[in-house]
Amino acid sequence: MYVWILISQGIFYLFAMAGWAMVYRGKPAGIFTIPFYFLFMNYCQARGFFRWLGGKQSATWEKSLRQVVEQAP
Repeated sequence: MYVWILISQGIFYLFAMAGWAMVYRGKPAGIFTIPFYFLFMNYCQARGFFRWLGGKQSATWEKSLRQVVEQAP
């Protein structure tokens, strides 16, 4: 049973790497988008947590500055 879990996890990581490669090249990633973004969001969350622990980032939200773009009629 543990071998099958390990194989499944390996396949999941391979799919995530394939998704990263496709997104990096600007191609649609299709089904590989799901594992890629799952791992990417977990990576970003962990990175942000450690930045917060180090005092390099606050945990409060700030309103972003937006540029007004006027559209021609």
